[in-house]
Amino acid sequence: MGLDEDIHNLYESLVIQQMDRMGLNETYNEMIIADLCCLTLNKLPTKYIRSRVDALSHLTERDSYEIESLVRSALLSSLDFIKKDPRVAR
Repeated sequence: MGLDEDIHNLYESLVIQQMDRMGLNETYNEMIIADLCCLTLNKLPTKYIRSRVDALSHLTERDSYEIESLVRSALLSSLDFIKKDPRVAR
C-alpha cells in the first residue's frame, strides 16, 4: 500500500453521506455532483486520517454533531451557489 491508499480527508466521505441523505444523486448528474463535492470540500477544513473508523470513534458526541452540522451547512451553501448557475437544470 502507498500513501495514496492510506491517507484520506475525513470530510470526503461525510460530504458524500450527506449528499446521499439529501437525495442529491437522484436530482443532479455526475458532473454537477462532482462540482458540488469540490465546492463543499473547499469550504471545509482539511482533516487527513488513515482510518475513518478510528477518527470518528475518538470524537465526542458534541464533536460529531458539530462536524455533521458543518458539513451540512457547507453543502447547503454550495448547493445554493450551484442552483444559481443558469446552466444547471432545475
